Amino acid sequence: GREGFKIYTTFAFAEDEKNKLKCLLEKFEVHFQGKENIAYERYEFFTYKQDPGQPTSNFITELKKRAGRCQLEKLQDSLIVTMIICGIKNNEIRERLLQEDGLTLEKAIELCQVIESSRARSEMMRVGAPSNVIEVEAVNKSGNRYQGGEKLKHQEVSQNIQNCNKCGQRLHRINNCPAFGKVCNFCKLPNHFATVCRKKKFQNREVNEINTVTKSPNVTSSCNDLFVDKVLEVNAGENNFTNITSSCTLNINKHKITFKIDSGAMANVLPMSIFETLGFSNRVIMKTNTKLQSYTGNNLNV
Repeated sequence: GREGFKIYTTFAFAEDEKNKLKCLLEKFEVHFQGKENIAYERYEFFTYKQDPGQPTSNFITELKKRAGRCQLEKLQDSLIVTMIICGIKNNEIRERLLQEDGLTLEKAIELCQVIESSRARSEMMRVGAPSNVIEVEAVNKSGNRYQGGEKLKHQEVSQNIQNCNKCGQRLHRINNCPAFGKVCNFCKLPNHFATVCRKKKFQNREVNEINTVTKSPNVTSSCNDLFVDKVLEVNAGENNFTNITSSCTLNINKHKITFKIDSGAMANVLPMSIFETLGFSNRVIMKTNTKLQSYTGNNLNV
């Protein structure tokens, strides 16, 4: 139109450029876009870094676009690799790229894609897994023979408690027991209801002897199948339940050890000083990463 013609009249053409459409279009393009400032384009390229949350593929694509406006020529690919290492947010990818000798742009892009996709799959597996596997060291006794270092694999304890022995409910979430913090109306002790009170249940019962209970060597599916040798004697008064003891004596490898009777815990703990008296101290005890927690969810220093 008229404005375009005014701009056209400002153009200067060499003899070989006159009457050539291509030259005319190039002059219009330079007029509207302005002359390239290579120094500024290179500044934009060398100061560019990956934004938080920006996919690595988008970051590399933007680096390529900026490099294309810098007239880097033969150094373009190597400088893009340098800027990937300098500007990427993921330290794991940066360390991996720095370990490579003679790193090309294609190899750098491939490593970025592999590491990023591997992290994504690993996170999906971690979040989507229904349960983890923990290792529990077991001390087995068959007759008088000791088998040490056996590792049993069990599924991680469910997030729910079934048939709770504190409140009597058939199912509720861990650390969400309605009896927690309450006082029993029968024995006046905390954290359980009278309907499941053990003193109420066993006040008139006398236990003279509990026969030996052994764990089958083939049983590996339950943490509750633990070995108990022999309870020598646990007496309770017929009319006075305050005489009921909460401990018993077990005969283990010809040694009498006093244990606390079933406290509702999901693991049994034995001090090293007592373990060494059982004649097993020359055996190797395997270290475990399993953490013990109290009923309130606090970590125990064991």
